[in-house]
Amino acid sequence: MPSRFVCGVCDKDFHSNKDREYHQSVHTGVKSFRCDLCNKTFARPSTLQRHMLIHSSIKPFLCLVCDRRFSDRSNFSRHVRLHAERPYQCDLCTKQFYLMQELQKHMQTHITLEDPAHTCNVCQKRFRRNSYLQRHLRTHTGEKPFKCETCGRCFAQVGDLGKHRRTHTGEKPHHCNVCFLSFSERSKLKRHMRVHSQ
Repeated sequence: MPSRFVCGVCDKDFHSNKDREYHQSVHTGVKSFRCDLCNKTFARPSTLQRHMLIHSSIKPFLCLVCDRRFSDRSNFSRHVRLHAERPYQCDLCTKQFYLMQELQKHMQTHITLEDPAHTCNVCQKRFRRNSYLQRHLRTHTGEKPFKCETCGRCFAQVGDLGKHRRTHTGEKPHHCNVCFLSFSERSKLKRHMRVHSQ
């Protein structure tokens, strides 16, 4: 029987000890491979190598529909979906979606706000989901249950904590697929995209 390389945290099997070591970053958050050009960090050298393409003029991924080229497979895949069929259609407004999950999320926009179970008892504002109501209630109570492990600052929304963490890590996960600039927040990327549409 071949020797096994098992993660001590989640018991996942790997073909080599090196693969297991790279996997450990999922649990530890350690990313030892840094891009010299933009300081973004990666868990695997192969991921860093793939990332380096965005800093070069090499764009091996060609869209056969519009002839646009991409240096990164994930940006290419996202782009190809723009040309793809959208098989999931809303019965109420005929809007079409690429993924079933997108349609399901969209269907929430058609739900009426009449359900008193999701009404704020302080200001009477109504919500489609109980989770939205619970998040809203923190605006009245001032509760901030999400704490930054690095500096101790607290946040009412988990998403705000995620954005704040990036001020410590320097991570910029939102990438422009036109000029390859990176941004820490989606809203900053959206604002930037206006430059390309003018």
